[in-house]
Amino acid sequence: MTDPVSTTGSADVSEREEQLAFDKLTNELAELFSKEDEARMVVGNSGLRATTIDFGGSAVVFWTKILIKAKQKDKLDALVAYVAEEPRFPGRGDTLRHLLAEWRKAEKAREVEEIVIRRVKVSLLGEINFAVVVLVVAGAVIYYSSSAEVVGAVLAGLIGLGCIAVLGALHRAVSAAVNKPSLERTVGESVANILGRKLVTAALFAVIAAIITLAYINRPSNTSIAFQQADQNVIQIVASNGGGKPSVVRRAELKFGPINIEDRQLVVHSVVVPAGGTLRIDLLVEGLITRVRPGGGGRFKIAEVLPQLRTNNATLVIEVDESNGRRARTESMEGVKFEYLIQHKLVEE
Repeated sequence: MTDPVSTTGSADVSEREEQLAFDKLTNELAELFSKEDEARMVVGNSGLRATTIDFGGSAVVFWTKILIKAKQKDKLDALVAYVAEEPRFPGRGDTLRHLLAEWRKAEKAREVEEIVIRRVKVSLLGEINFAVVVLVVAGAVIYYSSSAEVVGAVLAGLIGLGCIAVLGALHRAVSAAVNKPSLERTVGESVANILGRKLVTAALFAVIAAIITLAYINRPSNTSIAFQQADQNVIQIVASNGGGKPSVVRRAELKFGPINIEDRQLVVHSVVVPAGGTLRIDLLVEGLITRVRPGGGGRFKIAEVLPQLRTNNATLVIEVDESNGRRARTESMEGVKFEYLIQHKLVEE
């Protein structure tokens, strides 16, 4: 402690213990040498320069300043040794030596605790940063995953990390207590002191796991579409919902792009895709017609259109009511995959 007086009223137990030990030594010396000239004599015979000390104020005040200066100049032992030989105060030497030893022990305990606290803070900051990274990565994995097994593995990992944080804190706390016998602190006290702070990390992981669990349960629907096959009447698709809420397939349209067939809306009744589920959906094609030639001249002939299927793609556009709004999902399909359907449904007029 740099200035014992400044620590009065501190909420820290070690600082209060150090202050109490310092005050006892100060009061003892102030009682023995309450006059300024007596204090100056002690200072001079202890190897200190009286001119560097302010003797103003009460005996407690100037002895506080004397002890601080003696500590700075490493003259505490010399000061106590001189006072112990004072014939006017037989037996008080042992008392002063005991009070000095108590002060040094309390000071050492406070210094070691400050070092431990600094290390804990640095460690805690690192663990919080790590926890944030884990939160981002785990959240991304869960958001884009439709597998309950993956989600369970991520949550189990988070719980495991929290347990590791607690066990690591317990190990460090016990090691600190066992390896610092000079502090005369029990293992339980050290564990409570350090583990209490480290539990913040474990609690953080628990909160993260709870947040991710709730986010996973309440995540919006997320529907993807994949072309499956086509026959002479329908196009079959697979709708997969990787979200936590159901979605509804509302509308479907077949866009032909560079293929000279007019775009066509397909027949589909509202189909509910359950949360985390996969559903096969048949899209009914009622009829197709070739496009009108640019500049007139009637429509393209079927014989002209069929070769285009072998080199071009069409696009299937599916409108889905997700839980957080309507979305258009698209799937590109090679023309040859639904050539059989075109041959049965396509007309020129």
